[in-house]
Amino acid sequence: MDLGDPPTPSDYVEYHAAILRDPEDDTLRSGFSRFLHAHSSDQSAFISMQLQRAKLERRRLPGHTDPSATERALLARHEPEWTYLIAPYLRRRPDGGPACTFHRGLIAHVVVDPEVFIEHADRLLRYAPIRHIDFAPIRPGVLPHLLAVEPLARLDTIGFVDVGLADDDVAAIADCRWLDRCLYLDLSLNRLGPPAFAAIAASPHLRQLLVVHRNQQRGLDDALTWHPGETLLVETSPQGTRVTRQPMRAQGRALEARHGYLAWLHSANRTPRLDARWFVDHGHRPVAHLGSPTES
Repeated sequence: MDLGDPPTPSDYVEYHAAILRDPEDDTLRSGFSRFLHAHSSDQSAFISMQLQRAKLERRRLPGHTDPSATERALLARHEPEWTYLIAPYLRRRPDGGPACTFHRGLIAHVVVDPEVFIEHADRLLRYAPIRHIDFAPIRPGVLPHLLAVEPLARLDTIGFVDVGLADDDVAAIADCRWLDRCLYLDLSLNRLGPPAFAAIAASPHLRQLLVVHRNQQRGLDDALTWHPGETLLVETSPQGTRVTRQPMRAQGRALEARHGYLAWLHSANRTPRLDARWFVDHGHRPVAHLGSPTES
């Protein structure tokens, strides 16, 4: 071992702390899986399965693999045990379970009320290597308090899906100094127009964004889907699902003329949300615009 290497974790607490410090290190997760085998063979197997599935998805760019029946059965059997510390702070799914997603073996994504995050963010982020959060509907006057919470700086992706945001609210989000790390911003099903995206483009805190997501489904109100960049229109019929790339709007071209290359305006930079950091760390995103160097 190189003298500069950190010591190998030797127990559950050390592994947990090491993964929290470096949630992108799959070597740590593989070691954790091996460590758990003697104590919790089901959790060990579950972590290994999810790590392997993540490798396949990353390789297929952009691939998607469904969990195996065994993986689904393990999660169904053990979810209360594996989420008991964090479940009291989360929104609930329609089936009553905690609104969270396991990725690469551990909880990576949660849905929480903004007020809960404001009060308990440090605790939530100590319980699991969470880097992806969707916020539930935001009550009047709460957004400024949420945007003042420093732990936002530890998140890779953030969602405000169907929470009633207006253009001015997005401008406030774009002005949040804690979002320099954010790679993926989900603004689906909020009624937004050009001023919201102009604020994002002008923000010094959101220059690294890869994706500003908006649901693109035929038949939705234009205010719920409006986006200045290239978009992927999803159309579902009895014959199947068709995805069509829509060209960048004139407003998007004007934003780039003013601010330089904006990765989130280009569909080539779309990436699986929970692996956005991996795609950046491994140089797969952002994709340079028309072969030219990516501007910072």
